[in-house]
Amino acid sequence: MSGREPGLCSEMLRPSSARTRCSCYHPRVAKSKKLDLENPARVVDDEDEETLAAIDEGMRDAEAGRTVPLEEVRRLLAEVRQADRQVKSGHYIKHEDMKAWLLSWGTDRELPVPKCACGSSEC
Repeated sequence: MSGREPGLCSEMLRPSSARTRCSCYHPRVAKSKKLDLENPARVVDDEDEETLAAIDEGMRDAEAGRTVPLEEVRRLLAEVRQADRQVKSGHYIKHEDMKAWLLSWGTDRELPVPKCACGSSEC
């Protein structure tokens, strides 16, 4: 293919009536299907009803102007990244400990604040 335009092979340079199967394209890419706009196929792949409902809700919210401003998204994303770094470094409270503590609120046996999973008392 040297000396020719990128993406062209000798088969592509022949008239369509004289072409044999072109080996420069993957067979799945080379085959095309006619798109039927009158009777489109339903897209179901691996989307369940709950996922499709959430997508629909998001589309309705966007159309109604109920969106999160970009600056808020950036701020929240930064907080999520920071929390992810803390968890990866071992600084978090175990779910079971947090749940037990919260469920103890307002009882006669209220538990102390749970400790960090790293074991440090300074977290």
